[in-house]
Amino acid sequence: MATQHSRKPAVRSFNVTVPDGPFGDIAGTIDAPAEQTTAAALVAHCFTCDRQAVGTSRISKTLARHGITSARFNFSDLTLSHNVDELVAAAEWMRQEHGLTPQLLVGHSLGGVAAIRAASRLAGITAVATVGTPFDPSHAVASLSEALAPLRESDGPSHVDVPLAGREVRIERSMIEDLMTSDPHADLRVLGETEASLLIAHSPFDQTVAFSDALSFLDAALQPASLLSLPEVDHLLTRRGSGQRVGELIAQWARAYISLD
Repeated sequence: MATQHSRKPAVRSFNVTVPDGPFGDIAGTIDAPAEQTTAAALVAHCFTCDRQAVGTSRISKTLARHGITSARFNFSDLTLSHNVDELVAAAEWMRQEHGLTPQLLVGHSLGGVAAIRAASRLAGITAVATVGTPFDPSHAVASLSEALAPLRESDGPSHVDVPLAGREVRIERSMIEDLMTSDPHADLRVLGETEASLLIAHSPFDQTVAFSDALSFLDAALQPASLLSLPEVDHLLTRRGSGQRVGELIAQWARAYISLD
């Protein structure tokens, strides 16, 4: 008798808008599991991405297939402190409009730094996962030092357009100033006070953010922390199966820290 292959539960994805966010309306997408649970997550996209980026969307949809309602929102700009404010606003909107309090925060690349910072401002967060996240965001500025040189001039422009990940990305002077004031040890100290568990997912072959950054997170974390080495994925999670793979592993890890009732 032929055996039937099990199918992954269906995911319902629908677009939403958070009105009157700290910097205007926030466009988002919610990926909901076939059977509703109280488990919820926020997924923060990377520096050069948006909520529709392949890595972000596949992580979010995979979490939903594991029974976790997952939401992904576009950041209004690339200023890290703004991104944190918008994550907090999105989480509060989810609680008020959908009765869901996010327990899990996932952040891809610089989105991981935003997730770590936002966790300390959100009641109910029990788990934070970073994917290919730089330990010290100010190093991102150093790696683009030549392209950003005009912003350091007192009479220079307020922004420059820099080629990143195959497209032009607008870098504002205010964003650079924000990144340069980052203090990863302070961020992790505050996160440690929340007692939220931390997962650091990183490829040892990441050509954009060195694997040593993941080890720095592990060494500096004050709360329970786990390191997940993923040699099969690329930094932007565009390689076939990368986003799903990361989403599967985060979902399995998070089951120990979130409620799926």
